[in-house]
Amino acid sequence: MTLRSRRSFTGEFKREAVTMLLDAYSAPSVAERLGLPNPSLFYRWKNAQLEQSGRLRQQSYVPC
Repeated sequence: MTLRSRRSFTGEFKREAVTMLLDAYSAPSVAERLGLPNPSLFYRWKNAQLEQSGRLRQQSYVPC
């Protein structure tokens, strides 16, 4: 049985993908354009990038 190697992506690649998401492309569309099978990575990359830039703030839940 062969082990699959884990792919790694450069910061530039991640920024390009996140930019496409923020430009209103859907995650599946971005995945297809960049040749990736799973678009869920983009959401993590987007949140990490927004958090790093200070644009993503923790939202607190306030019950009605």
